[in-house]
Amino acid sequence: MRVWVVLALLAFGSGARGDDPDAVLGLWQDDRSLLLVSREGESLSMRIHAVKDPNYKADEAPGPAGAPRRDFKNPDVALQNRPLLGLDLLVGYAWTGDRWEGEIYDPESGNVYRSRMHVNDDGELEMRGYLGVPMFGRTAIFRSAADCGASVQAMLLASNVPPAERCTPPAGAGSARG
Repeated sequence: MRVWVVLALLAFGSGARGDDPDAVLGLWQDDRSLLLVSREGESLSMRIHAVKDPNYKADEAPGPAGAPRRDFKNPDVALQNRPLLGLDLLVGYAWTGDRWEGEIYDPESGNVYRSRMHVNDDGELEMRGYLGVPMFGRTAIFRSAADCGASVQAMLLASNVPPAERCTPPAGAGSARG
């Protein structure tokens, strides 16, 4: 019985900040990307704002080297040439009263999954993608990029994000060019 309780808690999360639909808004990071979450009317938008490696490397498919990464795994051939930077990943996201739910597009696989997200007790953005039921999915964790640290600055510079769309590092923070 304990195993099912633990699995249920992992699958559905506690969502302590679940009463605030705006808690998910802002710039979020993992080791390879920055995502910008904003409101689009009653729904959400989550755009790829910057990435660690925005361009193809030598001998990397589909290349050519130095060209901006594209949505080449999209099953819709007409969309395979669109750039990854600026790509909106969410479809039909709605507030349920304690979390956001909808669908999320995964450009690494070209698949669309049911999804839910909330900010957890540690202030991290938890996004769960799944087929069927949430228990049989995968959770991605993103940290706030509000501190605008060196890794955030490096991704912004590598992705050629215009200065007006960059964050400002806190006073005394080190340079990303280091």
